[in-house]
Amino acid sequence: MKKLVVLCLMLLLVFGCSPKQSDSDDLITIGILNWVTHPALDAAVEGMMEQVKAEIGEDKVEFILKNANADESSAQLIVKDFVESEVDLIYAVATPSLTAAFGGTRDSQTPIIFAAVTDAIAAGVVESNEVPNTNVSGVLDAAPIQTQLELIREILPEVSSIGMLYNLSEINGKIQVDQATELALVMGIEVVAKGISQDSEITLAAQQLASETDALYLITDNKIISSVATIIDQANDFGIPVFAAESGQMEAGLLASDSLSYFDMGKEAGSMIKKVLVDKADIKTLTILTEGATQLFVSETVAESLGITLPASVIERAEIVD
Repeated sequence: MKKLVVLCLMLLLVFGCSPKQSDSDDLITIGILNWVTHPALDAAVEGMMEQVKAEIGEDKVEFILKNANADESSAQLIVKDFVESEVDLIYAVATPSLTAAFGGTRDSQTPIIFAAVTDAIAAGVVESNEVPNTNVSGVLDAAPIQTQLELIREILPEVSSIGMLYNLSEINGKIQVDQATELALVMGIEVVAKGISQDSEITLAAQQLASETDALYLITDNKIISSVATIIDQANDFGIPVFAAESGQMEAGLLASDSLSYFDMGKEAGSMIKKVLVDKADIKTLTILTEGATQLFVSETVAESLGITLPASVIERAEIVD
């Protein structure tokens, strides 16, 4: 009889643990690959996490946040670890993170949602924005370049040339430079562009551009944005303003930015994650979105230091950052 009781207790313990194990299996795991610590990219992470918690439930999701520190090999190792850990989805922030995630999931087909990527087609990870037809979808940060050029002309009516830096090793930058060159030509503005490969080249390139142009415009290029302070120092030496596609570095001395909201971009990506993991939407047919809304930020202090009078039309609709 005692043996029977002991056996019953053992069975109860074994099967009593099963529901708990099932709850654990229901936990959604999201591996986050951020390319580098940066206000815009960090905001894209924060927005996604907030939205996923709101739509799926904070107690039903686990985030594993990894930062590649702008190193391709590190990004590949992080993706390998995510795949081996069998995360449910990879959230890739910035183009290099996306290409690393795509390359590392060819066998597993782990779904990937991205943010802060300018052109997923050019990056070679989807067939089209309407029907990706791969394990990838997400939210583009294609900078509203026409809006940015119009802002520069509004603040500097006599502008005739704009300097642009871009990273030779990231397709995202070259795409934006080409778009800006074409749009600026119609406005009678010359774009002078310089490509760089190493961080050590940025100071001299910025110095050359600042000496040759009326203003600098910084695109959503990770290497360039990470060196904003250096670029602004060179521009200040020549007394010309610096504009940017996103406002994360306004405090470094930008004059103005008609900026995309990377936080909102992250929230849109979070909603897409819920569609894939909870609603079971087919990621191959999940249309890629574009974050288009912008908010204008200007610095009256920088304008004053450069002897620039900000038009009333700009001040009226801008958030003043000083």
